Amino acid sequence: MVLKKKFQSQPSAIPSLDFVEIATGIGYVTYFAGQTSGLNILSTNAFYSDRLKDFANINTTSYTAFITKDFDIVLTVPQTVEGPLIVNVPIALKRIGGTDNAHNTFIVAKLFKVDGVTAEAVEIIEGGSAEWTTDLGAVNQVVEKVHMARMDVPRTHFKEGDTLRLRIIVYGRSPTTINEAQVAMAFDPQDRVSIPGEPGEPLFVSGTTVLSLNLPQRVDL
Repeated sequence: MVLKKKFQSQPSAIPSLDFVEIATGIGYVTYFAGQTSGLNILSTNAFYSDRLKDFANINTTSYTAFITKDFDIVLTVPQTVEGPLIVNVPIALKRIGGTDNAHNTFIVAKLFKVDGVTAEAVEIIEGGSAEWTTDLGAVNQVVEKVHMARMDVPRTHFKEGDTLRLRIIVYGRSPTTINEAQVAMAFDPQDRVSIPGEPGEPLFVSGTTVLSLNLPQRVDL
């Protein structure tokens, strides 16, 4: 009897994983957010961002979106994302006037799939960080914090040429409507606290300036 040789199909390509949670069987790819040549991008490489931060004055007593920024990466291999996603966003608050009062901030992170053919953007999931309340003392005092958002991403397939988009929205409010405080969001994969010639005064002193996305990919162990 002649046995026919059975060939296994080639497994689908997956990106290199940065770490795997053995208990869940979920692998993670870490993306860094930043700006280069006028584009806001995601990359697995810790590149030098052309810009370190976006900032705005907080001048409302109700929560308002002061900073909104999209970061994109075009995927060159098909892949499926699924599982707990974590976004870390460095935020700084600086008192620029007024009295010693509490100020509040939080962030919202949204993940999109942008079709590589039609350019249609579809929101996959969104989540937010906990509210941060801080008392700013003397004028020019700076307080820093990394806001974390965790979301459970439903199984989503990206084909070659699709774009993965991360949108970060920074909300804030102040006790009064005068410009008492300034809020900033950092995004430098090289973790610098300042870039020569960048608009605005330095707002990050001792904390990290790395904005990162841990994207889940299920793997067979």
